[in-house]
Amino acid sequence: MPVNFYGLSVYRQFYMQTICVFLVLTALIVVPTSAQQNSQQCVTTYNAQTDYFPAKIHVDNATLFAIQYFNNYKLVSNKMTNEIFALYQCGTPAPTNLPNGTKVFAVPVAKVATLQTSSNTYLEALGVGAKIVALSVEQDVSSPCLQKGLANNSIIQISSSNATFMAQTLAQMDVVFGSPSASTSNNTVLVFLFVRFSGETLHCVNRDNDINVFRRNIQRAEWVEFYSTWFNLEDSGNKISASINDNYNCLRRAAANINGNKPIVSWVSYSAPSEYTNNTPSWDISTVNFKMQLTADAGAIFFAPNTTKFSTSKDFLAAIQNVDVIIDETYLAPTLNDVLSNFGITNATASTYRFVANQAIFREDGIQTVAGGRDWYESAVIFDDAVLADVIAAVWPGYPTTGYQRSWLRNVAKGETPKISTAANCTGSVSTPRTDPAFACSGNFAAKSGASSVQAFGGFVVTLMAVAAAVLMA
Repeated sequence: MPVNFYGLSVYRQFYMQTICVFLVLTALIVVPTSAQQNSQQCVTTYNAQTDYFPAKIHVDNATLFAIQYFNNYKLVSNKMTNEIFALYQCGTPAPTNLPNGTKVFAVPVAKVATLQTSSNTYLEALGVGAKIVALSVEQDVSSPCLQKGLANNSIIQISSSNATFMAQTLAQMDVVFGSPSASTSNNTVLVFLFVRFSGETLHCVNRDNDINVFRRNIQRAEWVEFYSTWFNLEDSGNKISASINDNYNCLRRAAANINGNKPIVSWVSYSAPSEYTNNTPSWDISTVNFKMQLTADAGAIFFAPNTTKFSTSKDFLAAIQNVDVIIDETYLAPTLNDVLSNFGITNATASTYRFVANQAIFREDGIQTVAGGRDWYESAVIFDDAVLADVIAAVWPGYPTTGYQRSWLRNVAKGETPKISTAANCTGSVSTPRTDPAFACSGNFAAKSGASSVQAFGGFVVTLMAVAAAVLMA
């Protein structure tokens, strides 16, 4: 198993010894060992003494799920929903004497439905997109290849507007990755914390509090390991998680070394008068952990005033007047004029605000569907390293490399337009593992424009000298 599966720190001594050898040798070729893989076939001759899951998940950062292995089954716990799942190797006996309420599945599963977009990219990253045979929220599905599947009817579109058809379809699935409103039937797995994070439940009370469950950003990426257990793809789950984790930490260390005065960043939103807001407008400054850490890891200062909710634009503007960079999370505000109008900024006063003068007003809608569904709620949830690279590029122009193209953060102050994701953008197969769009960090930000991005997860490679730099800075 490659030594970088569980992060750099675990193998620090190994790397330091290897670095010393490198300094003596003129060249060194690192050949990774083969990882153990769990079977994709059902067992034909059962042996109770056989360990049918030689590749196991080792949860490093996530705190909201846990996995316990037995010879022919694994217990997967979702602590957010208080659900327990017993996943047993197909062809072997189903386990008994399980905790009350445990849902039992034979794995690997073959037919999957998703009721929230944030599950989609986790499955595509694992290379099991072809096993998604039913989808909900069609207009919000950003994945080009899943859009293509919906268009050619290889993927079934389901909707609560036709409850009977939806129920019949879901009953045929091996597993349904559901949302807060999903049925709690025997084949449904509720992973709704991502729906809460994504904002698809637009009027969910205390939505930011749901994000607070992530104490570290890379906890979100590690949920790919949770999904991997249903497909016996623990080896891939470990690789993907470790790859994102290592790249994120490399970007974080590199950002800390950028010279210059740290910009002040504020994540804000505007709520228009409506039945959901008691017909009263409000302006909010977010102080949740996820954004706080993301900003700090980008080498910037997170703006967290004592007062974070305002009932007048005057008070809100007074609070953010000296902020250098704004990330506007208002759901509907596609243009700069919309943002300024929502904030209550006029042409006469615009120049008095740093973020206006800096032309540094960003929104999270850089990639959209034709209907306006945001990829921020789909792909950004897993690719934490790519999100960090976007924030670095927003707060430090010219970094992480000259000409870097942000994925999700769109600068409305400079008139940037969203990239529209359509089925035509699907250039490969839905079975091809979804690649990480993040900038491939090599220990610093000296890379030139056009440097290649992170490739397929199983092939994330860094040079030995990059590893050396990362270890020394750890």
